[in-house]
This record gives sequence, C-alpha cells and structure tokens, in this order.
Amino acid sequence: MTEEEIKDLAVKIIGKDETQFGQELNITRSLGIGGCMDTAVAGDRLYVIGEGKLHVCDISDPNMPKSLGTLTGLGN
Repeated sequence: MTEEEIKDLAVKIIGKDETQFGQELNITRSLGIGGCMDTAVAGDRLYVIGEGKLHVCDISDPNMPKSLGTLTGLGN
C-alpha cells in the first residue's frame, strides 16, 4: 500500500479531510513531550495534556517552541 493510499484510507476511517479541517501542517520541531490527548492555545502559550501530564510551552516563536514546565500525577 502506498503512502497516498494509506492517507486516503485514514480519511475514510477517521473522516478528516482538508475541506473539513484545513491542510495538514508539517512538523518543524518536536518538543519531545510524547503523546497527547488534547491541546489548547492562549496567546503565546500552548497547553498539552496526555499521559498523566500537563505541559506548558512558549510558542511566541513558532519555529523555536520551548517547554516552560510540566505538571505530573494527573489522572486516575
């Protein structure tokens, strides 16, 4: 299966396409914080929650995001 066929299949299964959600963005830099369940942006801050942790990141320079801190021990 080609990469394009896999993407087409994912669109059919998940229901996400460019007309509904916009163009997929390329990864420019990873913060190395692992998987996430949800994200939120407020001003120059990115909040990422997942794996029992809340990460706060500075995205004032989108090309150089920085981790500001992590709150651990969340969840059951």
